Amino acid sequence: MRRRGSLCWAFFALVAACGPAWVPGGPGIPGGPVPPPRGRASGLSAMATIGPAGGTLALVASDGGSLTMTVPAGALGAAVNFTIDEIATDPLVLIGAIGRGYRLGPVGAPLVLPVTLAFAPPPPMAPTGLTAAVQAAVGYWFRVYSVTRNATTVSVVTVSLGDWSLVTVATQRDLSGTFTLASTEALPFNASGTVTLQYLGEDSSFAAYLPQGTITLAAPVAKGTASCSPSVSTLELPASIAEIRKSPPAQFRWGINGHWDLACTDASAAFVSTNFDSLGITNIGCSRGYSGAFTISSALVQGTYLIDCGAGGSVSATWSLTHP
Repeated sequence: MRRRGSLCWAFFALVAACGPAWVPGGPGIPGGPVPPPRGRASGLSAMATIGPAGGTLALVASDGGSLTMTVPAGALGAAVNFTIDEIATDPLVLIGAIGRGYRLGPVGAPLVLPVTLAFAPPPPMAPTGLTAAVQAAVGYWFRVYSVTRNATTVSVVTVSLGDWSLVTVATQRDLSGTFTLASTEALPFNASGTVTLQYLGEDSSFAAYLPQGTITLAAPVAKGTASCSPSVSTLELPASIAEIRKSPPAQFRWGINGHWDLACTDASAAFVSTNFDSLGITNIGCSRGYSGAFTISSALVQGTYLIDCGAGGSVSATWSLTHP
């Protein structure tokens, strides 16, 4: 993927200018845009000392929203001073941001069990259509799709403290859907998954996305007369960058990543890996391209992409991703 480490994209322009004032919130991912800065603390904060018996800490934000953090009994071996600080989350930086954000500390708290974060949106907004997002160590905001909603709150269970905010579940620029993958390299296997390409921003030539989803191996995998299976079939897609190149011809560049270690019925071990991308980082020297009709636009990407390595086997993937 093309690196844009020195480029300030238009959607960050109102937050910071290229120069000494620009302090990204993390190192980013190779090929991705410069991460946004960390949110600015407003001065509104709360603190509580919580020990092995558990406890709660809450902060009502200046816009009327709130966050309550519940630490369960047994999550800590000793008392820890927890804090919540209100931060500003600019919707130009955190697309779909709702109300104020929250900075939870201390980052790296020795939690044995996860905590529950219950977000109440600023009134009169209801939790419908909302989820939570966290600014990860790489600097990008990641939406969380596994949440619980009731009439007043959106709750997430996590061991990650740091910067959090309520956001819309999806933006009008996200793309989501399903994909399948088939490989005949080494041990033949099939996999499938679902993914949401979270829109990060764009310049005149490229639009960048952050893939979030899962991939599932179709087990068992045949190895000669043996049958091989992983301990866990479904994996989270690792952090990466996807992009649409706008300049003719339009291109959709992304990777589908997954690796499974297998235990076989003949007591041997094996592994399979997706080894797939549509840019050419892997399978160098193999022929590659779309098989049949395909579509690449800001509203829809779909098609079947084949990487053919001749006697070395092939890997193909089919996807259809559109606005949620």
